[in-house]
Amino acid sequence: MAILLKEVLTIDSLKKAQLIETAGIHANEVTDIMIIEAPDVEHWCSPGQLLLSSLYRFHDYTEQEQIDFIKKLVDLKASGLIIKTKRFVDHIPEGIHLGCQKYQFPLIQISNDVRYTDILVEGMQLLFDHRARLLHHYRDVHNHFSRLALNQATTIDIIHALAEFIGNPVSLCTEDFTALVTTDKRLTFCDIRDQQNLEERRGSNFSYQRKLVSHPNFQEKLFSQLAIPIYPNEGATRLLIIHEINHETLEMDFMAIENAVIALQLDMLKQSAVSNVKQNYLNDLFDDLIYGKCSTWEQRLEYAQLLGLDEHQCYRVVIWQFIQEEAQSKDNYEGRKRQNKQAQQLIHRILQYYPNLSYRIHSNRIILILEDTYFKSNSLNSFKQHMETIHTHWNGDDLQLAIGISEVCQLAELDTEAQKALKIIQQAYALKMTNFVLFYQDLGIYRMLAELEHMNQLTTFIPSKLILLIETYPEWVNTLKIYLDENQNLKKTADKIFVHYKTVTYRISKIKELTAIQFDNPEELLGIQIGLRIHLLQQG
Repeated sequence: MAILLKEVLTIDSLKKAQLIETAGIHANEVTDIMIIEAPDVEHWCSPGQLLLSSLYRFHDYTEQEQIDFIKKLVDLKASGLIIKTKRFVDHIPEGIHLGCQKYQFPLIQISNDVRYTDILVEGMQLLFDHRARLLHHYRDVHNHFSRLALNQATTIDIIHALAEFIGNPVSLCTEDFTALVTTDKRLTFCDIRDQQNLEERRGSNFSYQRKLVSHPNFQEKLFSQLAIPIYPNEGATRLLIIHEINHETLEMDFMAIENAVIALQLDMLKQSAVSNVKQNYLNDLFDDLIYGKCSTWEQRLEYAQLLGLDEHQCYRVVIWQFIQEEAQSKDNYEGRKRQNKQAQQLIHRILQYYPNLSYRIHSNRIILILEDTYFKSNSLNSFKQHMETIHTHWNGDDLQLAIGISEVCQLAELDTEAQKALKIIQQAYALKMTNFVLFYQDLGIYRMLAELEHMNQLTTFIPSKLILLIETYPEWVNTLKIYLDENQNLKKTADKIFVHYKTVTYRISKIKELTAIQFDNPEELLGIQIGLRIHLLQQG
């Protein structure tokens, strides 16, 4: 942390200094003052150093070498060059002057009666005083935000404290610049109409980006703003916005900003921990309710009320299996964390359409309990469209659209209907279906098959001709299914299973020869179709 060169030039020993090249005087920072009498600055010069010289070793330098020397100072990010004349040189050499002009480097001339020691003592005292002020300010800022953290201050408290320290409005926004909290009501809607990147750099513990913006409530004024990303341990990234309406952010302001960022991260961590404890508790209640573990009706009713469910309301259980069982990540921390984040993003988008729901996240699926009013008349198709829209516009990890929707029920039947919703997904996978949103009634005849499956009676519905094929050529069963699904079109069947047309022709011919299936008999084909589905369900 440093002061500007223009401030150093106000000390008594430099008040009579002559400014030869002024570029950078108002912007360059000074961290140290050093005497230079040899040109080998690359071995010791550091950024921000203000150099004093009488050019003792430069009398034999050519003009180009003097220009190159200035370039070297610029590359080393020196703050400026003060030259004493009338001691070893009567005037500033032309190469030094040209180099400072060319590279926009500050050049100051002092007379021979100005002592280096005065400049060093006064200049370093100025730097020490500045650093002392920074330390005191940092202590005050740090203590204030520490007290806020210890007193469990809210996000609003932290934002207002920061605004008071820096003298500019402050907002906490989402990544799309939607204001969550702001200290200026005029900035509630961070609707940036024009923006131009001005600067991006990294501070000690945070990075920021400065943009030039216009705002609807400040139509006649352009101002810059700082956007500092805050990355919580869990959840979405937030942006701390410093609206530089009153003045540009000062050096001391960054101390307050850094402490505010830390305080906000701690507050978000606390909120996340509290939210996780609460969610885990609700998950336990949800599981007991959805899996029929409540021992009494009173307990079921109590759990339902805690989950926001009404005993007089009708509901449907919806299961979205967003990752197939075989496609799940390995059972490790990073894999579970990635799946949970995906599920949280999915829930967030669903809540935008259906804010009044209860949900539970499992490793590869989410279970929703929605009021049946969401599925009345046209709303039924709307639900499908909403889910398909979420899937279509998904831009994260691979997302499966596999949704099963139960029949209408009340609290007492939630466990039974949850099993139905899961059964829809299991049967759809067994039938090789992809990207589906199915109601239980959509299963049609498969509803009966699902019920029979538990009584071990499904095999009796498979025709003997199909059993013969399964036992003789099991690898051709899928060819037969596709052939029938494609209305006995050989070419479409070949395209669907990615084999040659003649291969399909040969297989169908052999199937006809083996099984004697009458492909022109609708009743027999219906039996074969049902048998094929039963076989797939058993295989699944």
